[in-house]
Amino acid sequence: MGTAKGPSSGKAGSQGASKRAPKPSKKQSAIDQDAADTENRKLQALIANLQKENVQLKQKQVLSDSTNRRLRADYANEYSQAHNGHQLSDVESEDEEIPSVSLNFSSSIQSRGTLSSPPPRLRKKGTARLMVSSPPSESPLENPIPHIDFRSGFRQPMANRSSIPWPSSLSSDAEDPPHKPGTESSPSSPSSQEHQGSADDESVAELTGTKRPPSPSALEPFSKTKKARVAEVASGAKGLNQRDYKGTVREILNNICKGWEQQIYTINAYPDTVLQREWIQELWEEQCEKVGETYELTMSMKTMIKKRSPHIRGALKAHIKPLVAAMYGFVASASKGTIKQNKSKYVMLAMGGAFTCKDPQAMCRRFENKIIPMIITEYFFGHRKAPGIIWEDDFDPIKPETLALIITLVEHCINEWADGTFKVQELHETTQSARYVNHLKNIKAWCKEDQKVTANICRVWTTKGRTHAEIQPKQAANGYVNDAERVQLRVDLQGRTGETDSEAEDETEGGDKDTGLEQAQEQADAN
Repeated sequence: MGTAKGPSSGKAGSQGASKRAPKPSKKQSAIDQDAADTENRKLQALIANLQKENVQLKQKQVLSDSTNRRLRADYANEYSQAHNGHQLSDVESEDEEIPSVSLNFSSSIQSRGTLSSPPPRLRKKGTARLMVSSPPSESPLENPIPHIDFRSGFRQPMANRSSIPWPSSLSSDAEDPPHKPGTESSPSSPSSQEHQGSADDESVAELTGTKRPPSPSALEPFSKTKKARVAEVASGAKGLNQRDYKGTVREILNNICKGWEQQIYTINAYPDTVLQREWIQELWEEQCEKVGETYELTMSMKTMIKKRSPHIRGALKAHIKPLVAAMYGFVASASKGTIKQNKSKYVMLAMGGAFTCKDPQAMCRRFENKIIPMIITEYFFGHRKAPGIIWEDDFDPIKPETLALIITLVEHCINEWADGTFKVQELHETTQSARYVNHLKNIKAWCKEDQKVTANICRVWTTKGRTHAEIQPKQAANGYVNDAERVQLRVDLQGRTGETDSEAEDETEGGDKDTGLEQAQEQADAN
């Protein structure tokens, strides 16, 4: 019995062990859970990175589309200037409207905008003279369509084409001229159509006895871009800075950048894209005319000139920043009391533009705060080559555009103290441009209230600046010709031409001779 139970009991034990799976320990469960959490975090981080890359790709696509639009607009502007005001869109729309070439020669010519006409016939010797009649009535075109020369961008006027009679039908007894093989032009070729149109004009001129009108391309003047010389760039340079260019072009760019600075200060501190293009084109043509040469204006040059705007405004802001802290009483400190005082000052100054007033708390004497003449004196008249001295006519008196730029940058420097401590803020052009327009509107309204008084205030600022620079104020020169002297001058000039130096002496000698003759005649009569 004992030997029989041994094997059966061992088999039952092995079956029970196989049915029951071992349970993991708490430590193993924690390890597995941590591994799963780590994997989950990695997946979430990967998803976040993919979403971020997707956003970046969308931003790049938007930037690329904007760049393409800008480049296309620049190209269309240059094309319009080079082709006498014709737009690139007109040529593109005409190209899109051209249908596919038909196998019928006559219909293909009509579809391309050229009226087809039968070839001229030559009459035999002794036959009746050929007569020229109006176009056939079966023609679907009532008026001839002008021929377009796509190479020059010049559209031939309708009047020039319609004023020429068209040969339609000739006498029946005339024979057709022999055609040489291979001389027919293909209707699908634009050049052959242009040659066809010129041949029609010549045949009409022979029949009617009129002169053939000149070609539109011959009448078109040479544009400046065709004559423009390529600027010489230093070896290894990319043409992104003024120092990359040599000779005359470098001088032209230097003068344009100075003119650009003048217009930022006195005309518009934040010009839009259209105005920037106008400024660049005007300044470039002006400087090329001064040097007597026409150079090519490249995109890199335009970009370099446009980048001057933030540099000009940034230089003025760097000068204003320390003055704001000193004049309005902001103190850089980590103490809570000082930070609280700075916040209170900021709220008081920012409320309703109080920082522009001479007394910010009482909100009186708008645009007369003492920081304004201080900035004008120190920055615009601080040295011999300061803007107010180089372009003195544009700063006498101070213009509203200049005052608006100063106030806009003063407000920006005040906002850097908004939370009680100084924190640098970037000069975002969109935000600053809106503030500039708002300040300029208010300044012009201030000037309209009493133009005489406000003009005197601005002129006093100019006088203080010129005094600071040790420049004498302008004085009108006093003349020495009074009213009595003007009467004598009129008598002296009356009856003269002024063409010869001896005119007055001849008149005097002639008067002496006449006087002597009169005296001799009187003496003879007395005898």
